[in-house]
Amino acid sequence: MQNDFNILTVDVGNSFVKFAHFLHGEIIEFHKKESLNAVDLEAYCIKNNIDGIAYSASGDDDPEVLNYIQNFPRHIFLHHTTNMPIDIKYETPETLGIDRIAAVLGAYHLYPNRNCIVVDFGTCITFELLNKDAAYLGGNIAPGVQMRLNAMHHFTDRLPLVDIQGDDDWIGTSTESAIRNGAVLGTILEVESFIYRAKKFFDDAVVLFTGGGAKYLVDKFKFDIHHNPYLIHLGLYEILKYNEENE
Repeated sequence: MQNDFNILTVDVGNSFVKFAHFLHGEIIEFHKKESLNAVDLEAYCIKNNIDGIAYSASGDDDPEVLNYIQNFPRHIFLHHTTNMPIDIKYETPETLGIDRIAAVLGAYHLYPNRNCIVVDFGTCITFELLNKDAAYLGGNIAPGVQMRLNAMHHFTDRLPLVDIQGDDDWIGTSTESAIRNGAVLGTILEVESFIYRAKKFFDDAVVLFTGGGAKYLVDKFKFDIHHNPYLIHLGLYEILKYNEENE
């Protein structure tokens, strides 16, 4: 890399904009905001002497933010056509969420030459499969836990909106615990089922959890899990390095 100093990674998601400040390869600041504008981005970059930006968006882009980054001396916009060390086997790569690509790139960096199962607990839950030959095979998309809770409240007349956190038995003994079990326990069983099925094909696969919702669920699983809340940002950081090293 030209100089591995102050790198900013920006991930525009469906619900939040998240950005991480890397100094010498380590995250020293992480921020999550409802939106990001070019004025604030420029101010942050100047204040922190940012010399490179890696950007991905699965949510709406701000044209002024894009223009600012486009004119930044060192930058990359992650896209399915970006030069990368993995081979995307997805049949419709143009529809593949950029955050999903970034998470898989992060997994590839941490565990090269390994089969990886990546589960991202965001607004939606995404499941990704990367094999040891660096081929991204695809995955699944399911409603996130909060989306499930919101949907049960929104699309019914009497079900209340329930908080994600609660210490419940596996069977609900109140409407609140029954709803929470339907969303939380239902998600756990779904994720377990996917991982067990994937491990029939890749029994030595590394399982990685990421995303804002992972912290509520990671301790509820009984198999070995590598939890990295910054996996997408690691993938963005590494793809900037990779492209500079392979120009």
